Amino acid sequence: MESLTMKRMFTIILLIVGVSTMIAQPSSDGFYLDGVDDYIVVPNTTNINSTTTNNRTYETYFKVTSTSNRQMIFKEGAGTRAVIAYVENGYLIMGAYNRADYTPQWQGTYYRKPISANTWYHFAFVFDNAQPGNATTNPMNASANTALKWYLDGVLQTELSGYQVGGHNTFRIGYKNESLRFPTCGSWTTSGTSEYCFGSISNDGGGNEYYFQGNIWGFRIWNDVRTVTEINDNKDVLISSVGTDDLVAALDGDTLTYLNSSDNPVEADASNITSITWSATAASNDWNTAANWDGGIVPDASELESVIIPSSTNYPVITSHIKVGKIQVAATASVTVNAGATLDVYYDLTNNGTITIEDDGALLSRENRNVKGSGNFIVKRDSPNYADRYFYSYWSTPVAETDATIATIFPNVGGYDYYWNASATNAFWNNDHTDMEVGRGYALRANHLDVETAVFDGTVNNGNITEPVYYTVDPDTGESGYNIIGNPYPSAIDWQSFQKDNSDVIEGTVYYWRQTDAPIGDNLASDYIEYNNTGANPLGAADGNIGTAQGFAVQAKAGGGTVTFKNTHRVVANNTQFFRPNNGTDGLITPESTVATESSNSQTDGRLSLRMSGGGLYATQLLGFIPEGTEAYDNTYDGPFINEGASIEFYSYIIDSKMSIQALPELTNQSMEIPLGYQVVSSGTYTIQIDAEYISDDFDIVLEDRYESTFTDLRQTSYTFTTNPTEENDRFFLKVQYRNTLSVEDLIIPDDEINALFTNNVLVTVTNYKDLKTISLYDISGKKLVESEYTQALQLPKLSQGIYLVSYVSEKGKLVTKKLIKN
Repeated sequence: MESLTMKRMFTIILLIVGVSTMIAQPSSDGFYLDGVDDYIVVPNTTNINSTTTNNRTYETYFKVTSTSNRQMIFKEGAGTRAVIAYVENGYLIMGAYNRADYTPQWQGTYYRKPISANTWYHFAFVFDNAQPGNATTNPMNASANTALKWYLDGVLQTELSGYQVGGHNTFRIGYKNESLRFPTCGSWTTSGTSEYCFGSISNDGGGNEYYFQGNIWGFRIWNDVRTVTEINDNKDVLISSVGTDDLVAALDGDTLTYLNSSDNPVEADASNITSITWSATAASNDWNTAANWDGGIVPDASELESVIIPSSTNYPVITSHIKVGKIQVAATASVTVNAGATLDVYYDLTNNGTITIEDDGALLSRENRNVKGSGNFIVKRDSPNYADRYFYSYWSTPVAETDATIATIFPNVGGYDYYWNASATNAFWNNDHTDMEVGRGYALRANHLDVETAVFDGTVNNGNITEPVYYTVDPDTGESGYNIIGNPYPSAIDWQSFQKDNSDVIEGTVYYWRQTDAPIGDNLASDYIEYNNTGANPLGAADGNIGTAQGFAVQAKAGGGTVTFKNTHRVVANNTQFFRPNNGTDGLITPESTVATESSNSQTDGRLSLRMSGGGLYATQLLGFIPEGTEAYDNTYDGPFINEGASIEFYSYIIDSKMSIQALPELTNQSMEIPLGYQVVSSGTYTIQIDAEYISDDFDIVLEDRYESTFTDLRQTSYTFTTNPTEENDRFFLKVQYRNTLSVEDLIIPDDEINALFTNNVLVTVTNYKDLKTISLYDISGKKLVESEYTQALQLPKLSQGIYLVSYVSEKGKLVTKKLIKN
């Protein structure tokens, strides 16, 4: 097997197009409470309620169905001492009190701010060195200290007096079970960007009431004062590492993990979650048919209900996006997820039967728990449509390593299965393995033609999965840090989310292989697809979704490290498209395609894809003129060129670094010049052209050849040249030329009333317009070459080939400018 360079990385691209939903928290609905009897209780523990609280942070996302009635988000304590947060009369309200332990008593500090129903909010409620109250050094008034702070969506709202809270009653999410004291201020006082009520409370002695209806995600308790930076940086991150960094409780799905009095993490599950059971006499396999469910009730996706699939005459086949809370499949039962469909499980997944995910289907588990049960999962993935027996593609396993035996899943590879050993000082290919390591990518060679279905049969992977990446050198090319890893889940993952969470370890561009020719080592630049925040090269060839069982390449940063795959990287999507060798048209623009033009699609606006082709081969590069672009290097928007040694190399530059993808500042009324470079290994004729472009018509796209002193309007024609084997980095420059460089603001003379052409060194004007006063000629950079009184035939100095602008001014000051090409 040849040494790994990016030109030899053969990746099956199981990319997803179409509608997809990123699990970018808190768009995960988290834990749904029905407002009737759903809740979570944490028993007494010296790490939460049975201790004195001086430094503490409570934080969560929440979304409430209605803001009218009183609904508890959480409560800790009872009538003597408590910390509470709730919704009532259009407000989010939180506060604390202590009517014992010290004198004078703390009769409560409460904060509130208006909120809207069905809207996600994040709040943090912080005790910062709260001390007992006293009459001298810590008196009982609203401004005695700033120990009680609260944040909304990461912004500090206010900080007023808070005091120590002694041990008290149990912690609960979603309701009130006993007496609590609520604020009774007739009017609230403004402080910061919210209001407060101090020292005025009354007892509410009822129990088992004020049930919350809505969603809670990412609830956490820290025995620590979280800073505004820590709150903001982590509020969208699912953290479940209870017992580290002073984290004593964390909610994942409907399970709250807390630290008990022995300092051991323990789980508290939600109570009274509604269960819906599939009928034992179901007449069909349609999930959405009411008669197929006991009681004639189809599970309500918005309420994340628990689903039970028992032994039946028929079993459900999922054909769309189905959301459930828990799902339990009996030993003799089955569930099938068809192509394009998703089974989305928010809480526990217990499988004692068989769950089959067909090719292009998806299974999502959102809790970071291992799946339960003794059943099996069957995940099917179709290979590329191989046109030759010598194509390689990249794979990974969505099932456990012990269930991922290569010879069983891929019986026709004939021993041609490799992984890239990046841990060695000089990285190399290796095939001393039997099973597929979870999180690693593997190069597998086809020993057959056409499509073959790979069947993974075992326990699906779930939760956090780690994989080491190394910054080592390819001894053949000197390229450093490339690793082949793979999606470990039975669903797609989002590249941007994955890279963001691992940005301290890997660079911002992902690399895929789409083989177009069978022989290994041809190193065709067109075989490579790069993707980052600017887009894909070639434009439109990929998006950020990395499909089930797909291997892909990343570049480690110096020093390497470990990447972590997380459930929050997973997406709901139609996992239907991946790139098939030699079929030419899967989502990208081919040499025969029509050039794309400007549209309102924000994913492509400001992008320009250039192609250099010759001898039946081609290479592309992507330029993005976007708001995030700069003239400096940004690893999430600029993609380094990594295809050294290819038959055709084509790239742009940032200082001395070659780029396949470059993000530049958004185009304004200023022109821009971008140096381009190329290298070819064969003599011949080559062509540079626009591959696809979404650039405003206010700009011309002009290629300058400084060796030949020519300018070519690439919107009008491609540019063809001949060359010997060479690398040239000072020949071509792309000029994105603002058309109003000459300050011609009003084209009042109709453009079609004047025509102009070059005849040798004479500029001939053909028009019936009788009022022309002056004529001026400019080169493409805006430099004035000639200015004269108007004449129908203007004698010119000798001009080189290129693009010119001729400007006419009438006696009344009317203007028109024409663009001409001199051959």
